[in-house]
Order: sequence, then structure tokens, then C-alpha cells
Amino acid sequence: MRRFAYVTALAVLAAVLATAAAGCVRLADRFSPSPWPPADRERPHDPTTPTPLPDEPMPPREPADVPPTGPEAPEPGDLAACATLDNTTRGWYFQPTGAGSVPTIPSDVAAIVQRHGALWRVPTSERVIYLTFDQGYEAGFTARILDTLRDKDVRATFFLTGSYLRDEPGLARRMAADGHLCGNHTQTHPSLPTLAGDAAVYAEEYRAVERAYHEVTGRTLARFERPPRGEYSERTLCMTRTLGYTSVMWSFAHRDWLLDDQPPVDVTYQRIIDGAHPGAIMLLHSVSKSNTNALPRAIDELRRQGYRFATLDEVR
Repeated sequence: MRRFAYVTALAVLAAVLATAAAGCVRLADRFSPSPWPPADRERPHDPTTPTPLPDEPMPPREPADVPPTGPEAPEPGDLAACATLDNTTRGWYFQPTGAGSVPTIPSDVAAIVQRHGALWRVPTSERVIYLTFDQGYEAGFTARILDTLRDKDVRATFFLTGSYLRDEPGLARRMAADGHLCGNHTQTHPSLPTLAGDAAVYAEEYRAVERAYHEVTGRTLARFERPPRGEYSERTLCMTRTLGYTSVMWSFAHRDWLLDDQPPVDVTYQRIIDGAHPGAIMLLHSVSKSNTNALPRAIDELRRQGYRFATLDEVR
């Protein structure tokens, strides 16, 4: 009887210790630091392209404009060299440094984008702004944006998906006819690193859009592309460059893509004004009613401050 009580006590003690250990693991998980950037920043619920929020704090980062390090970029057409590069998925983001100032990006990212000829801002002291719009689908505002750009004599860059060309050929034709630059946002809007293992599939994401744009407009698509969702790897930057494209990120964006949660127009206006800086590549979503309403006043104010507007083909 005494032996049975002893064994029972040991079993109870073991169960208590196991429960406590599990609780410690859960507590450790709960209080473990999260990686940066957070997962919801890399993959926000955005139907077109993810955008960092300039009003959210970010940790300090090293200056962006540093000389590249590591191996030289492979020559154009060298797909075998691209295949040896890292394919870890990265989500684009930047560190705001104050109203009117050039943001920064991590030094390792700066080295990668410089090595593969990608753009996120144009290195210049001139007050020039490159307005860019991602066209994943239509929410009824693009025609008004085009009216504003026409009335203000501003040319912008529009990144088109294959589905947008299929669904909105009239708007695509108007973009071309109005003198805007039209670039590639891929056929199916995939996360590019997921396709980097198959060069033929990867290339078709771009070639299909080129064919569709020519069929719709009779023109040749500009050789600029924006990675869907802002997701890329060093390998995809290399592969995209091999296809003849310049990858274009951004140095300004804001939370503008949620149709049922639009910022007030005055807030959007002030974000655009504060985010302006020499050589800024501004990402705006044309599905945003707030962007649409703020754009005329923002263009006027930026011009008053001495800025001019240009398209990315000026950079080459």
C-alpha cells in the first residue's frame, strides 16, 4: 500500500512538472521578439502592392547610398549566373527620415538593388518627383486620375498587370495616348521568388504582358517593372534585369489600398507633401478615392515648392 502511494505521488509530480514546462514554452513564445519587418508589413492585405506605413515607427537603418559589396552582377542574359544567387523572399520597405528628407533602406538591400540596377529613388539633388501607379484592378477612379494628370500637364508611370489589360483596355489605351509611361506588373501578380526556379515560367510572366499591351495599344511596353506585392530576391532582380527590365521599388507610399478604410483626404494630401523629396519615386494606388481627391491640390503645392514631375524613362 505504501509503495502504491509513493508511485502515485511520483506520477502526479511528473504531470505537474510537464504542465509547468509547457506553460514556460508558451510564455517564451509569447514574449520572443518578432523578426523585422513584421509579417503583416511584408504581406499586407493589399490586392496589388504592399506599402510601408510612414506613420509607423521603424528601427534605425544604415544609410542607403553606399557602394555595393559582394560579387559583381552577372552580365545580361546570363541565366545560369542568376540561378546561383540567393532566392530568399524579401519585402520592400524603407525608413522615413522626416518631412522633405530622403528615406533610407538597409545597407545590404542598397547593395543588392545597386548591383542589379534596380531603382527605389533617383539619386539627385534636383526637385523632381516620379509619380507611379500600380494597376492591379479598377475601382472607378483611374479616369479621374488621368483627367487630373492631363489638366495639370503631368506625365506618370503606370504598372499594368495582364488582368488589367484584359479588363480595362480603354483605360490602358488612354494612358498610352496621353503620353504616360506604361510598365510591367506581371501577368498573374505572383510573388516572384516562387517562380525563380523555372526561367521559362518566370519570363512568361513578363512576355505575356508585353504581348497584351501591344495588342491593346499597338505600342511597345516600357522596360520598367514593379515586383508584385513588393516581394523580391536577389535572384529575381537578376532574372528581371536579364529580361531587359529595370526593377522599380519606391521611396514613398502610404496606406491607401483598403477600399473600405480610406484615410481622410487632408491626411493623404499631407502625407504626399511630407513624403516628397528630390528624386522621389512615389507609389500611389489608383483604387484609392482619397488619392484621387488629394492629387490635384498635391500637384499644385509640390510645384509651388519647386518640384517638377517626370517619368522613369528620363532616368536612362
